[in-house]
Amino acid sequence: MLDKSGSMLRRHFRILLRSMKFLVEKGIPDVSRDTTRIAMMTFANYPTMEFDFDTCHDKECIFRQIYESRFEGGLTRMRSALEEARDVYQLPRGMRDCSRRVALMITDGSTSGEVGVEEAANRLKSDREVEMFVIGISDLINESQLKMIVSYPVLTHLYYMPDSRQARRVFKKITTAKAKDE
Repeated sequence: MLDKSGSMLRRHFRILLRSMKFLVEKGIPDVSRDTTRIAMMTFANYPTMEFDFDTCHDKECIFRQIYESRFEGGLTRMRSALEEARDVYQLPRGMRDCSRRVALMITDGSTSGEVGVEEAANRLKSDREVEMFVIGISDLINESQLKMIVSYPVLTHLYYMPDSRQARRVFKKITTAKAKDE
């Protein structure tokens, strides 16, 4: 889930798209129908499914889809994104029944006046058994809100970076930590 609200700025959004390509390229060994499946959503006023779990079965397809994502601007609607993510983690949307379920939200702020963010995150984590990571960019983030969204322990699921140029370093940190867990 990638924030494309107005506070993100188009330049930072493009940097994050390149960093997402890096994450897929370096941090995920294999993408196919039988191994790892990836979905991507962007959000601002509304969530937009860029591609779901059944769209791409190789890295080249994912790279094309990432680069077709467009900056939108607008508000930061985290609750809406979390609710849409809950709908994505279902078998009809390409999720495999026996798979490990991981979600990553990248945002630069806090939700824009929405209530129910914590409840939406808890439903995603409990109903769909999703392990939730968040990367907060900038000093505008609402740390207490992000702590409510992530899985436990917070220390290994919530990351900060001063700006989007640090994304590759943080992605490398996450994938290294997850490789040690497996």
